[in-house]
Amino acid sequence: MKRKLNVLGLNPEQEKMIQHILDQIKEKSETWFIKQLVEAVTLANGDNREDAIRYIDELLKKYPRLSKYSKANLYYLRGLANRNMGNLKEGLANFDYAITLNPNREGIYYYDRAILKKQKGDLDGWQSDINTGREIFPEWYDDTIGS
Repeated sequence: MKRKLNVLGLNPEQEKMIQHILDQIKEKSETWFIKQLVEAVTLANGDNREDAIRYIDELLKKYPRLSKYSKANLYYLRGLANRNMGNLKEGLANFDYAITLNPNREGIYYYDRAILKKQKGDLDGWQSDINTGREIFPEWYDDTIGS
């Protein structure tokens, strides 16, 4: 069963990731999981990023059998929250793990890791991630950051 998600601040790639995770859950607690996931995304993009990390950790603990794709998306969200709090080392580790779990599917992982690398002053790493992400998802990159 597909659910339409109307969460402010999500781009199409984040909505796609959330939908995939929802498709993985077929238990009674699906409603709880949906609430937690939407809350984690909202918090990762908002002011309560520590709460986002707690929620994501709770989801990873409660649902250890999620697919690699779903886990990658949760680690990506964790990376966003850490990066947005200024925890660049932790954010980089989260983005790296998300890419390890799902290296060829999500150009946005590379985009957000590129932003973090630029914040750290790693311009070579920034350019490399921008190029890799553009190869994976050229339409989004061209619309978002230009050619």
